[in-house]
Amino acid sequence: MTGFKPVRPFAPRPNRYLGALPRKDWRIKRYAIWLEGGTFDEARFDEGIRMAMRTLPEPAVTTDRPGAAILILHQGGTADYVVLAWWDSENELPLHVWVRKPDEANFRPAASSESVCVWDLDVLWGERQLYVRHMIGESAPDLETYLSESAV
Repeated sequence: MTGFKPVRPFAPRPNRYLGALPRKDWRIKRYAIWLEGGTFDEARFDEGIRMAMRTLPEPAVTTDRPGAAILILHQGGTADYVVLAWWDSENELPLHVWVRKPDEANFRPAASSESVCVWDLDVLWGERQLYVRHMIGESAPDLETYLSESAV
């Protein structure tokens, strides 16, 4: 047996779809996740969002990139996280994470041991399902329907 012991058992966290944000030719589906009993404060993510937006490749739309991205703003128990992923190369999801811990004044790129968590993966799994159904399934790609549906 290893010494691994979770600090607390898993429990679902509140989450909300914040709608699609246009940025140049990008359409970015935004989600919020926060701790049970707390309230979500989107303004505390402004700096991290600005950093994330500079990461999006240009042009947004190519023959194998539909210009669709996912932005998760996660008010976690030990830090705030900004997760940005975009659909590229037809079926791939490049993903970047920025972190700000309570003792840090600014967001920074995630360290090698920091990444998405089980709550972020719920959103990403739902987005995967929607993307397969509406963008690379049997019928013609339907970006507007993909963008109109929420993973949570």
